[in-house]
Amino acid sequence: MAYFVDEDGGIHRLGETLSHVAERMPTRYSSFSAGYAIGGLFAGAAGGFVLSVIIKLIAAAVSFEPSYGYASPLSIFDQMVTAEFLFTGGLWVTVIIFAAAGFVWDGLESTGDVFLVSIASLGLVLGAIAGVIPAIIVTAIISAVGTISEMTVTVIILISMSLSAGISFFWNGIESRRESFSILRAFIGILCGILKGILQCLSLLLNHGCLIIILAIVLTPLTIAIAVVIILYYIIKGYIVVGRGGDWDNI
Repeated sequence: MAYFVDEDGGIHRLGETLSHVAERMPTRYSSFSAGYAIGGLFAGAAGGFVLSVIIKLIAAAVSFEPSYGYASPLSIFDQMVTAEFLFTGGLWVTVIIFAAAGFVWDGLESTGDVFLVSIASLGLVLGAIAGVIPAIIVTAIISAVGTISEMTVTVIILISMSLSAGISFFWNGIESRRESFSILRAFIGILCGILKGILQCLSLLLNHGCLIIILAIVLTPLTIAIAVVIILYYIIKGYIVVGRGGDWDNI
């Protein structure tokens, strides 16, 4: 087990490799880069899909009426799994526009070097995911100290998701901003943080003898709570540190 918890162990090696992913963008070799264009095509399509879903959710929330048969405002999110809600003409138009823009814009050296639609679209997707997290935390805090309606929860989640997606799109797409803080690398930092948090928990558990292991088993709820706090700490640290250009050793 020492192989996994010492400084040269397997988890450390995996973390070091992972933390250097997406560290540098590839070099352009011509005025039009097929590699960048294809990346822009697929990432742009993904970004267009997520943008369309966010718009649909906002429209569903705005037009929500109890008489429509929804069980609650939060059931708006249940519609995301239905083909009738997702795959409409507007969605395909948005996906095609983003995909075409990514292909042409990212492929051209004069435009792609300034703003990358592919990386911006990845920022939009990841930003939408990240936006849900603070919304859940805020609603949980409000619920703990008072009452909150389901419609308010829905609005908070949608606003947080939309703002995070929009900011992440432009921030991650602009070259100078991305060099100071990369949304893509920040999410790689989350993975590194999870690994490092697990590593620290294993180190604390296995490097202090059988007594600590026995206590951890006896006090299972407390052990789980401590482990969650440790892992959350390293997730937040990994998000910030790796997003700002750091690596495994800086977490």
